[in-house]
Amino acid sequence: AETVLEESRRPPYDATLDFARLSLELGYVLFFTPVWPLAPLACLVAAAVELRAAAFRLTVCTQRPVSAPSSSCTLGTDDPWISILHAIASVSVVVNVAMITLATQQLDVFFASPDADVRSADIQTDLHLPIYQSASPPQPLPSDAAAHAAGTPLSDGGGAQSAGADYVLTPFDRLLLALVAEHALIAMKLLLHVAYPELPELLLADAKQAERELHKKYLLGVHGKVDTLSRLSPSDAAITSLCPQSAPTGKATTVTVRGEHLGRAVHRGEISLRLVMPKDGSHKESYKESARRAHSALTLPADFVSDRCLSCLLPASEIAGLATITLLPRGGGIAAVDGKDAGACDVDGQSCAFRYYTPCTLLRLKPNTGPLQGGTLVSCAGRGFVSTGEIVARFSAGGLDHCVPAAFISESEIRFISPNLHESGGATVTIALNGTDFEPEGLTFYYQSRACAVQ
Repeated sequence: AETVLEESRRPPYDATLDFARLSLELGYVLFFTPVWPLAPLACLVAAAVELRAAAFRLTVCTQRPVSAPSSSCTLGTDDPWISILHAIASVSVVVNVAMITLATQQLDVFFASPDADVRSADIQTDLHLPIYQSASPPQPLPSDAAAHAAGTPLSDGGGAQSAGADYVLTPFDRLLLALVAEHALIAMKLLLHVAYPELPELLLADAKQAERELHKKYLLGVHGKVDTLSRLSPSDAAITSLCPQSAPTGKATTVTVRGEHLGRAVHRGEISLRLVMPKDGSHKESYKESARRAHSALTLPADFVSDRCLSCLLPASEIAGLATITLLPRGGGIAAVDGKDAGACDVDGQSCAFRYYTPCTLLRLKPNTGPLQGGTLVSCAGRGFVSTGEIVARFSAGGLDHCVPAAFISESEIRFISPNLHESGGATVTIALNGTDFEPEGLTFYYQSRACAVQ
């Protein structure tokens, strides 16, 4: 227990700096190896030291890291750092080709003549390249090269031979070679990226085996036995109800999802819900629009609370109407069905309807006074009331809240009974059509020490 308490006081582990440092070392190796060939060896020594330093930091200086579950198909290959490493590798191709072709004399070994020192020096001066001179005295030029340097015309035969013998790379030649080499290397990189998958079949097989073992332990812990049919078929997982079953438009709402055998829908430590947003009621929706709306459904991560309970944050909707929440089982999806009442579930228990409503407006209370003992039937007039089956009226007075259920009468009226209070005075009455999200503006109900007649 003391070890756990001590570890809880440490700062949480952040892997961002470690990944950034490793990416920086990879950049040193890929970008500057042509300049300093010992860069890979230096980075290898630095990585060995940093490995022990990271182990000390993880075990002594920070809290134990919590692993985040990866998606079912990528196993972490969709991490943003993978894209960063691919970008570094692609840019390094351009940088290395540019350094070798434009900033060194490596190409002269393969393409230029050894008798072209004069013209090569002139080109290097134009390109601001370093001129490497040997300690030995310069060799005399051949007769054709000397005649060319003196400006005397050459014979046809000798001129052709000289042009082939003292050829050097011009700036345009170097740039052309750089472009060709850069395109060839990038094409080779893309070819290897396509030919060899990032996820080998062996790794995927190991991941599936680990998932089966995890699900087997779950069945043993919950049901006390492992049923082969239930282990391979997650269709027993079902959702039965939502709480709340509705929410106002323009506001995100946390919903509790009740169900049976929800653990069988967990896939790689994750459980997901599919949300089809409500349709626009201003015009009749065509078949294509309905299919497009169903195709653009949102996949929402849910928090696994127990085998019969989930928690999920639903996004805000700008359109009032019925949405559909569908349970996504392991390794598959189920099409949602629209048109059900709020809170109603499919026969197979895979989807429930959720209502988005326009926030209501409160106008007046009748009567607006009552005794401290409560029991006064109050009629609240307003606009935009919706029958959700979970309407609640809240009386706030003296820093305390008293909530009572309310009955839906019409779109302009709801009724409820005032609760009892201990002190006379005004109490602010607010309404929540879904029992959770109360309207910001309320009306005042006055409590009196004696019952009085209301005219």
